[in-house]
Amino acid sequence: MIRTASSEPGLAAYRYGPARIDVAASDADAARWLEEFLSPWFAVGPPGRSPLGVRLTYSATAFATLERRKAAASLEPRACFALDREVVELPGWTEDGDSVIEDLERDCFYRVRPRSVEIVARPGFKRVRVGLMRVVRELAAARMLEQRSILDVHAAAFAVAGRGVLLVGPKQSGKTTLLVSALASGRASLLANDRVFVDVRQNPGRAYGVPTLVSLRTGTLRWFPGLPQGLPERPALLHASELETQAGAASRDAAPLHLTLSPAQLAGRLGAGVAASAPIAAIIFPEICPTAASWSLEPVGLEDGASWLRENLYGVSTGLRSRTVFEDAALVPSRGHPQHAKLVDRLASRIPLFRYRLGRHSYRDGAEAWLRALPLEPIKGKRVA
Repeated sequence: MIRTASSEPGLAAYRYGPARIDVAASDADAARWLEEFLSPWFAVGPPGRSPLGVRLTYSATAFATLERRKAAASLEPRACFALDREVVELPGWTEDGDSVIEDLERDCFYRVRPRSVEIVARPGFKRVRVGLMRVVRELAAARMLEQRSILDVHAAAFAVAGRGVLLVGPKQSGKTTLLVSALASGRASLLANDRVFVDVRQNPGRAYGVPTLVSLRTGTLRWFPGLPQGLPERPALLHASELETQAGAASRDAAPLHLTLSPAQLAGRLGAGVAASAPIAAIIFPEICPTAASWSLEPVGLEDGASWLRENLYGVSTGLRSRTVFEDAALVPSRGHPQHAKLVDRLASRIPLFRYRLGRHSYRDGAEAWLRALPLEPIKGKRVA
């Protein structure tokens, strides 16, 4: 680890499922941003003797040292972050038994060793905050997936009166806009935007949200034009106090084609609450139907629903991928070929399943009608196929 002269770092312990991670940051604003981004999905408390540790250090000297070492090293791609459709690879080298990885997009280096990750960044650059969040999240996800009862689902999710609803589907299937519609109704709390862990041991199944950056595209912003109003450039990189100091500073483009928010920012701008987890009351498979005028919600049979769930497990399109350096750092043993079929069938047999057809004007009248159509009362017994 490169030793640097810095102020006493902000310290906190982050807990997510079985994962316990001590995080230190030499910049108080970065530490505050991380806590705001990950809460309440990650429980935050005083640091202890957690089995995993992450340290963020802002240091021009240490950063320049790693740049010189990189120039003399033999670089090769390293698997780093597992996303739904790809595993992000970054250039790296081995040094004193550690993996050292350069992340140009985030203006930082990661030094990865068993049980710990050090992040070295140039002072003054906020993009490293996303790198810090992704490292903590990757370590937590690795530990979460050690549990054989967990399904990793590509889904948005919200909760109404403590009952969770999953919106399951591939990219551009309408999940995010449908989620925003539910949150804007005043009835729903944000559970997840893109990824959900489902514990099938619990009956009917409990959803745990995974905090991710929220990407809002043109179609969503057209229906909810108030979302970007008054926001500065790159609001997702700012914590609440930083955002407040820039309140009213309009973005350069008055009608942006794309907006990225943190989960808390999305919920806050829609006046919605947030929920870390919830028992699942329903699973919805959105489908965009441009030839239809309005929306329709119809039950789905067990066979079709289970098949669609399997097709939308997180990362299923990447196949049997290589392990990431952060999975190695978390000391998670290789799981071999994951056995998801039984878990999917069990979950699908317990939960009401629906297909939601999204017509051209589905969002015109808000979400009240389709939310009322969902079985949001406590579920007793098993679903009959």
